[in-house]
Amino acid sequence: MFSEDASELLEKLGELRDSARAEVGALGSCGSGGENDPRVCRINAKVQEGLTEMRKLLEELEVVSDEQISDEDRSAIVVEIQRFNNEYKGIRQELRQANLVVRKNVVQAEEEERALLMKGSESAVRQRRKQTEEENAAAAEEVTEGLRRTRQMMVQELERTGKSAAALRESTSTLKKTEQEFASQQPLLAVSKKLLHYLQKQGVVDRIIFVGCFVLFLLVVLHIVLKRVPVLNFLHPYSLWSAWRASSSEAASLE
Repeated sequence: MFSEDASELLEKLGELRDSARAEVGALGSCGSGGENDPRVCRINAKVQEGLTEMRKLLEELEVVSDEQISDEDRSAIVVEIQRFNNEYKGIRQELRQANLVVRKNVVQAEEEERALLMKGSESAVRQRRKQTEEENAAAAEEVTEGLRRTRQMMVQELERTGKSAAALRESTSTLKKTEQEFASQQPLLAVSKKLLHYLQKQGVVDRIIFVGCFVLFLLVVLHIVLKRVPVLNFLHPYSLWSAWRASSSEAASLE
């Protein structure tokens, strides 16, 4: 139903949507490491990265929909764009709600830590802090890896933008050359138009001359036939005119 480009973009959008929702779901369990839990930063950065990529793919999908020849295909793609736009907004809302849950978890973790301190359970506090530090170190490593992937994606995007700009410059140059060639052909086109008009007029004159010559030829043939055939001689215009003149003279003499 969809073109190859549209199907590929829709597949990528589905993968990004599922990944973002999974990360948002995992965000709700964070915050136990305190206010500086690096997992929160990592997940937020990854979700924001996915949402940015979704927005970019949706814009590309809008361009693909405009290029569709069939109205049915265009309408189907527009429906998918609206659906993913709604899911995009839903993920942003879920992310805000998950961050609210994280804040509650942070407050709860701090209250539990204060309660342990008040009870004098220093060993439990140290063990918890050690566990938190280990989790923070692992999360920091994941954040670094996420930043590295983001940087690589930005480099790829810059390269693609550069290629698009080069293609645009090449297209502009081609259009300018075509415009110059068309401008250089305009005088020749004007001369050709005048020549065609002259040939059309000459054709009309030639047809008139041909018809006149044909009529003259028929008159000559008729003249020869009437002169050469005695039976038809009286039908010759000259014979008719002579007879009419003779009758007119005879009538005048009788008067």
